Amino acid sequence: FGSRLFPVPSAAMPTDDEIRHMLNDKLKETGERERLKKFVADRLSQGTWRDDLKAQTIEYIKKRGLDQITVQEIMQHIQPLGKQTVPEDLKTELLEKIRSFADEHMPEGGAAP
Repeated sequence: FGSRLFPVPSAAMPTDDEIRHMLNDKLKETGERERLKKFVADRLSQGTWRDDLKAQTIEYIKKRGLDQITVQEIMQHIQPLGKQTVPEDLKTELLEKIRSFADEHMPEGGAAP
C-alpha cells in the first residue's frame, strides 16, 4: 500500500482529528480556550467588525421582511459572512497563539503529555 511518497501511517501516529481533539482538550483543561475566546471577542469589538456585521444583518432582515424570516435563516446567512470578514491579522495572531500553546503543551507527534 504505502510508498516513499505516500507512507502508510503507523498505528502509533495519531490522526489529524485525534491531534485536534487532544489540543482542544488541553486548551480547555488549562483555561486557554476561554482566554483565546476573550482575546478574539475583545479584538473584534475594538474594530468595526461587529458594527459592520450588525448593519449587514439588519439589511438582510429588511430585505427578507421581519415576518418572513426565522432566526435560523438569519444565522445561516450571517454566520458564514461573519467568519469570512474576521480581519486577517486577527486570524494570523490567533493561529500563532494556538501554535505557541501547542508547542509548549503538546509533545512532538501530538501525544498529550
